[in-house]
Amino acid sequence: MPKSKESIDAMLADNVRSQTTKSGSVILKSGNRRHTLLNVQGKRTALGRYYEIKTASDLPAGGFDPTQAQYRDGNTEYIKMRSGEERAVRRYNPVDNEWKLSALGKSYFARLKRNFVVQIPVTIKGKRKDGSYYNIKSMLPVSKMGVDRVEMPLNLTAEQRNSKIKEIVSAKLNLDEPLYEVSQEEWSYDSSAEGQWIVNEEVVGIDPDTQETVIALDRRTGTAPCSLSQIPFSEDLLPEAFEDHSDK
Repeated sequence: MPKSKESIDAMLADNVRSQTTKSGSVILKSGNRRHTLLNVQGKRTALGRYYEIKTASDLPAGGFDPTQAQYRDGNTEYIKMRSGEERAVRRYNPVDNEWKLSALGKSYFARLKRNFVVQIPVTIKGKRKDGSYYNIKSMLPVSKMGVDRVEMPLNLTAEQRNSKIKEIVSAKLNLDEPLYEVSQEEWSYDSSAEGQWIVNEEVVGIDPDTQETVIALDRRTGTAPCSLSQIPFSEDLLPEAFEDHSDK
């Protein structure tokens, strides 16, 4: 701290004054020397108080209220800074179907987290009642394997988020061994469909009729483990019935 104060004294002697960064913090900077006076939430640091004493002036209102919700205008979402200024936190690119975060947005969304529900591609091998065998592809919710919702910060791109989610799920499940076995049926991870993981964001809302909290998922049906050998007339089921037709 003494060296930092000496650094601030030297910068003030050179007539350096505070500035607000794109992320919303207030700093004192000169060359490679940089001191945070107000963090992105607008909280004054010890050096910020020292700066105010030395300059006999108050720092500008910096940062933002982290509890506020962003609001959207067109393809851009904004928050309000403590100074009253509206600043963009992210912009939606319809071509890439991605949100691009601003420097401020990275700070804002880093504090927000959302649960994601994951399904992984599997191959189902089994034996029907008539003695014939089947081998089909399907999707398996990892929650059936004891892996609960995966929590991720919202300041990640979809690619970064999915990569981290795959790492977490893969670390909790042994994808090299059968994942699920029931009756004469075995569910195994389909490594040939590596790019077909389904990652759904869990959205919490309020039911307008009951005012109860509800969780909404863009989740496909028919993916819970169920032994086909126990289904009546399973020998008449075609593998095509289990193919993914969501893009058709």
